[in-house]
Amino acid sequence: MRSQLPRGGKLALYGFGSSAHVVLQIARHRGCEVYVATRGQQHRELARQMGAVWVGEHPAEMDYHRCVFYERDIHSVTCNTREDGRALLAEAAEIPIRPHTTAYPLWEANRALQDLKNDRISGTGVLVVKDEE
Repeated sequence: MRSQLPRGGKLALYGFGSSAHVVLQIARHRGCEVYVATRGQQHRELARQMGAVWVGEHPAEMDYHRCVFYERDIHSVTCNTREDGRALLAEAAEIPIRPHTTAYPLWEANRALQDLKNDRISGTGVLVVKDEE
């Protein structure tokens, strides 16, 4: 992870959508405690089920001194290398990562976008394309 989070460290996730539920699995595999603040009840429940040690709706609920006061490093990532991708895929296979998905047939893509916009997808929305036989 680009956060430079040490094994066994603490990680706070603000929002719990498609990528965050995968990041939680990687962090837990590395022995980290994960704290999740997110507005959607469905997302909070998924975070609890996946092993977050604290889940809440507003960041103000979090014990900042215990959870984030000694934060050391925040930075954005604009690109990853091929080696970064290979390392992530190898670790994902080792864990193994189990993404939570909500599938939509391709012809319901507009409904999928509306569900995404209105926070009605838990985990990752997936469009399924099937060849007609």
